[in-house]
Amino acid sequence: MNRRSFLKTTSGAAIAVVGSADLTTAQKATVLETIFRKPPEEAGLSVVYHWTGGLVTKEGITADLEGMAASGIKIVNWFYFDGTGVVDGIQATMTLTPEWWSLVEHLFNEAKRLNLTLAPHICSTWGPAGAPEITPELSQQILIWSETEVEGGKPFTGRLPRPTRPATGRMSFGMIPAAAPAPGGAAPGPGRGAAGGPAGQAPPQAAPARRGSVSIPPFWRDYYRDLAILAFPVPEGWGETSVTRKPKVTTNLPVTDLAKLTDPANNERVVTTDKAGWIQFAFDQPFTLRSVTINPGVAAQGIGFGGGSPQAGNPYLPAHSLEVEASEDGVNFRKIGQLEPMYNGWQTRGINTLTHTVKETRARFFRLVYHPAPPRGYDEGMRTGTRPYGADFRKMVEPLGLASVVLQSTPTVHHLPAKNNSTWGRGRLVTDDEIPPSSCIPLASIIDLTQQLREDGTLENWTPPPGRWKVIRFGYTSDLGTTGGGLHCDKYSADAARVVYHAWFGEFRRRFPESDKVFKILNIDSWENGSQNWSPVLVGEFRRRRRYDPLKYLLCMAGVMVESARTTEAFLLDMRRTMSDCLVDNFYGTIYQLARQDGVLVMSESVNQAMNVDDLEYFKYTDWTGGEFWVRATQNWKPNDVADAVSAARIYGKKIVFQEAFTGGSWQEHPFSLKAMGDLHYAEGTNRMMLHVWNEQYYPKRVPGQPGAGTPFNHLNTWWRDAQPWRDYMKRVQALLQAGDPVEDVLYFSGENLPCRALVHPKYGWCWLADPPPPEGYKHATINRDALLRLTSVRNGRIVVSGLAYRVLVLKPSEPYLAPVTAQKLKELVEAGAVVVGPRPLFAASLEGGEAAQKAFEETVAQLWGAIDGARVTENKFGKGRVIWGKPLAEVLASVDAAPDVVIRNLRETATGKPVVADASAPDGANPVLTGAERQGWGVVFCHRAGPDFDIYFLSNQEFFPVSAEISFRTAGRAPEFWDADKATIEEAPNWRVEAGRTVVPIDFEPSGSVFVVFRRAGQPPAAPRKPAEPVTLIALDGPWDVTFPLLRRNPINVKLAAGSWTEHNEEEIKYFSGTATYRRQFALDAKQKAAGRLYLYLGEVHNLARVRLNGKDLGVAWKAPYVIEITQAVTTGANRLEIDVTNTWVNRLIGDASKPDDQRVTSRSAAGGGLGRAGITATTPLLPAGLLGPVKIVAKSA
Repeated sequence: MNRRSFLKTTSGAAIAVVGSADLTTAQKATVLETIFRKPPEEAGLSVVYHWTGGLVTKEGITADLEGMAASGIKIVNWFYFDGTGVVDGIQATMTLTPEWWSLVEHLFNEAKRLNLTLAPHICSTWGPAGAPEITPELSQQILIWSETEVEGGKPFTGRLPRPTRPATGRMSFGMIPAAAPAPGGAAPGPGRGAAGGPAGQAPPQAAPARRGSVSIPPFWRDYYRDLAILAFPVPEGWGETSVTRKPKVTTNLPVTDLAKLTDPANNERVVTTDKAGWIQFAFDQPFTLRSVTINPGVAAQGIGFGGGSPQAGNPYLPAHSLEVEASEDGVNFRKIGQLEPMYNGWQTRGINTLTHTVKETRARFFRLVYHPAPPRGYDEGMRTGTRPYGADFRKMVEPLGLASVVLQSTPTVHHLPAKNNSTWGRGRLVTDDEIPPSSCIPLASIIDLTQQLREDGTLENWTPPPGRWKVIRFGYTSDLGTTGGGLHCDKYSADAARVVYHAWFGEFRRRFPESDKVFKILNIDSWENGSQNWSPVLVGEFRRRRRYDPLKYLLCMAGVMVESARTTEAFLLDMRRTMSDCLVDNFYGTIYQLARQDGVLVMSESVNQAMNVDDLEYFKYTDWTGGEFWVRATQNWKPNDVADAVSAARIYGKKIVFQEAFTGGSWQEHPFSLKAMGDLHYAEGTNRMMLHVWNEQYYPKRVPGQPGAGTPFNHLNTWWRDAQPWRDYMKRVQALLQAGDPVEDVLYFSGENLPCRALVHPKYGWCWLADPPPPEGYKHATINRDALLRLTSVRNGRIVVSGLAYRVLVLKPSEPYLAPVTAQKLKELVEAGAVVVGPRPLFAASLEGGEAAQKAFEETVAQLWGAIDGARVTENKFGKGRVIWGKPLAEVLASVDAAPDVVIRNLRETATGKPVVADASAPDGANPVLTGAERQGWGVVFCHRAGPDFDIYFLSNQEFFPVSAEISFRTAGRAPEFWDADKATIEEAPNWRVEAGRTVVPIDFEPSGSVFVVFRRAGQPPAAPRKPAEPVTLIALDGPWDVTFPLLRRNPINVKLAAGSWTEHNEEEIKYFSGTATYRRQFALDAKQKAAGRLYLYLGEVHNLARVRLNGKDLGVAWKAPYVIEITQAVTTGANRLEIDVTNTWVNRLIGDASKPDDQRVTSRSAAGGGLGRAGITATTPLLPAGLLGPVKIVAKSA
C-alpha cells in the first residue's frame, strides 16, 4: 500500500469532509454525528509495546496482540531492546540475531492476521538513532580542545597537546566501560581506516559488554580529527582571580571552612543555611570583575537530578541566583548584577558548577548576597535545583548551599555548556553593556595556524609577536554514545540518517512479504541521547546557511569572547541555529523523504530536552506530531512536550497531535483516576492517545503481568477488559477534536534564542512561560522563526499561518532581540495590518548579512517601534497595523474586537455551593502529575474547534468532585447541544440564554466530568428556565449480597456481604482480593414503580469498575462517578435478577503477597517492585478501598 492510499484509509474520511464547502449544513451535521458515534480509525488509540530486555516469547506475542485487537487498538508502537542470559526463566534475545528475527517474523504474521499496524521505533532501545553500521565518523560527535599559553617574540618550539575525549563521553543506554586508547594513542592519519583501524580491515569484535550495552572496538575510542589551530594575544588583566590575588574573605554566613570556600577544587559543601547573608572579598588593590564561578557542592545525600527531597532542599537555584554587589570603601555597596541558574533538563550533565558573566566592574570590595526565597516547583526547563510536590512552596525557604566561589577578571561566555551545545541548557544573551568590546579579543588579532600543525603536535615555522599568547587546538571525536545496536548516528549528517533508516525500518520492509500491509508507520521516540555539538559537515553547512566563515569565531565555542559580547553571542546563536537546521533537514528531512518513498507515515516525539534546537521546526517533517505526559513522576510532568507538539501541528498544518500517555503510572491507577489528566491534555490540544505501556507478557497467563515503565496497560491487568467504555470515550473525544480547526486568539513568538520551545501558561511552568500570559478565556499557540518567516501572512488584520488566524502576535519581553530577517518579516506583517505586542529589540541576534543587515535592522526597528518606551508611549502605527508595548494584553485584544472565547462564571461545588478556587500552580508546588482525589485546584479547562457551520467546545472538570458553573461562549444564534462522549448521546442544553451577543449555558459537571458543547443549528433559548426533575428513590438495595470471589490458587469463595470495602473483611483472601467479584441479588418492582419514569441503578461508591447485568441483559460498565446505569429497558414488573461484576486494581493482592514466599504467592514477585514514577509495593503499603461500597438504589427520573 502506498503512502497516499494509507493516508486515505486511515485519515478518517468523515473527519476530512466535515468542513467541506460542498456539503449542506444538514449533511455536515450528520457527518459530525457519524464520526462521534462511530469514530474513524484515525481517531483510535495506539499502544506502546515494549520488548523489554529481550524477554520475549511467541506465546506472549500472540496473547498480547490478540488482547490489543480485542480492545479495539489498531496501531502498535513497537519498541525492542537487547538482552542477554537467562532472566526470570526466559532466555533473553539479542536484536538482529536469527532467534530475534524469528520472533519478529511471528510478530509480523500475528499483526497481519489480526489486521494490526506495526509502528516500529526507528532503532532498537530508546533515544534515536543508531545502528551497528554507524562508525565513529558517522556517529554523534563532540567538539574538544586543548589550550597552550606561549610567550611571544621567539619561535614556538613546543608541542600542542592533542585534545582528549571526556572520560564519560555522553550519556548512553548501556554506558561504555572506560578503556585505554589504542597503542600509540595516535590520531588516525594516512594508512588508518575510517574507523581508526588498519586500512582495509573490518572492525574487530570486542568482548561483550554488560546487558543491554554495545561492544566497542578498542581503537574506536581513539577516533579523533583535528579541526583548527587558533592563536590570539592575551589581553592585559586577563587571568586574575580571587585565587591569584588572595583577597581577604569574610562572611556572616555559617561557613565551616573559608579556605575551602575559596578553593576552586573543593566540592564539599561548606555552608548550608536559610538565613540571609553575604560573602565579601576585600582586595588590597582594585580588581576588575567580569565573571563568577559558583559550585553549590555536594552534601552527604548528593545533589542528584531529582532536586532533593521536599525537606532536604537543593542549593542549585539559590547558589546560582546570588546578588552581586561592589563597593569602593567596603561600607557602601551597590548592586551590579544578579546570577541566574542555567536552564537544565533530565539529560543535562555537568551543570553543578557554572561560570556567570557579570557587568564589568572595577572595585576593591565585592559581595555575593543571599536573599532567602521560596523554592520553585519542577519545570521542564529547570530540573536540577527545583522541588517535587508535597508542600505549599510559598511558605517555605530554599536553603543556600555552597562549596566554592571564584571571582575572575577574564570574560567568559555566559553558561558556556548551553551556548556551545555541549549539553542541553539555556542562558540569556550577554550585551555590550555588561562586557565592553575593549575587553574582548579583536577578530583581526586571531591567527589561523591550522595549516602549520604537524602530526606530532608541533607547529611549523611560527614566531608569535611579542606578548602573551594563547593557542587553542580544536578537534572532534565521537561521544561513543550507544543505541540501536551501535553508536548514535551523527544527527547533522544525511548520510548517517540514511544508514539508520535502511539498517532498521528498511530491513523490516525488505525482509517480510507484503510488509507494506503491516509496517505502515515509522515511530521516532523522544530523544534520550544527550547533546551533540560537532559534525564533520558542520563547517560547510554553516558557510552555506549563514553565509560567512565560522573559523576564527570557533574561539567562542571554547568560551572566549571575540570582538564583542554581542558578536560572540550572535555567532554562538548562529552556530546553534545551524545545528538545529542540520538536525531538521539532514536527519528528520532525510528520514521523512525515505519514509515517503516507502509510502509510510512518520510520527515523532520531542527532541528537547536533549539538544539545543528549535523544538517545533523538525515536526514539519512528521505526519503526526507528538509529546508525552507522565503520571506520579514528580519531576517528569511535561507541559512543554505537549505544547511543542500542539503548536507545531498548528503552524505546520498537521491534523494529528498524539501523546505518549500516562507514562510512569502505577498499579493503583484505573480509568477514572486517569480521566482528568487525559482530559487536561485534550483541552491543551491533544487529539490522539498512545497508551504507555503494554510490556511484552512473556508468561501470558502469569498475573499480574510485567508492568514496564508506564501504567500497566495489558490484558492481564484486572480492569483492562472492562475498561472498554473508557477507551471508547477517548475515541469519541478524539474524533470531535480532529474535526474542524482549532480556535486560538494569541500567537506567541518562541524567540530567537535556542533552544526554544512552545510557551505555556504560567500556572503550568515558569521557564517557558507565555509572557504576558493569555488573559482568562483565551487560548494561544506558539510560532517559531521558521514558520514566522515562511508561512505567515495577514488577512483582514489577522495573522494567518497554515490556514489558522490569530488576532495578535506577542514577542518575548525577556528576549529583546531579533535577527535581521525576523525584523524584516515583522515589518511586512505589520505593514499589511498585523498587531504585534512586544518591547523594542535592543540588538540584532545574528551576524548574517554583515554590516548591511545590521544597518537595515536598526532602520526597521525605528520604523516599527517609533517612540514607544512602554510607559509614556505604548503604541506605534505602521502601514495598516500597529506595534504595542506597555498595554495590558486584555486591552489589546479588546481593541481588535477579540472578546474572551470562554468565560467560566460562578464555579462552585455542586453539593454545597461553596466556591471552587482554581489556584493550582506548578511553580508554587501544586504538582499536576497526581491523579484521582489527589488532583486538586485545576478547575475547569476547555478548548474550541470550529468548522464552517459548527463550533465544538470541549470542557473538562479537573476536580474529583461535582462542580457547577455558568459558561459564557463567544457565539450566538445557534442552540447549544450537550454531546456526552461516554454515553455517545446528544441532547439539547435544557437551559441557556443570550447576553450581549454571547451564549450562556449553565452546566453541572460530574466528578472529573467532561462534555462537548456543540453549536450547529439555529435556535432560540427557552422562554423560561427549565428545572431538571429530581430523582426519586424507589428501592434501597440494603442488606447482604451473594458475592463470589474467584481465586487463582483455590476454589471460589461464596459469601454474603453487605456493601462495604473488601479490605474490612477478616478472611485474608477477601481482604487482599484483586480481580473481579460478582454481586448477586433479586429485587421486586411493582407496576407503579416501573411506570415512574426512566429508571436508573445508582451504585454509590465503587472501587473501581462495575459491569451490570439485569435479568441476563448486559447493561454495560460504570467506570466513573457517579456510577449510574440506566435500567429502563431491562427491568420488569415483579422479580428482577441483578448481577454486578466489581473489579478493583492489583494493589491489594500485591500487598497481601509481599511477605509471602514464592510458592504461596498469587502474583509474580517481579511485578511488585518500583519503576519509573512507581514506588515499590510492600506488606506495609496501605490497602486501597475495594468493592461495592454503595449505597445502592433504584431511582426514577420523570421524562
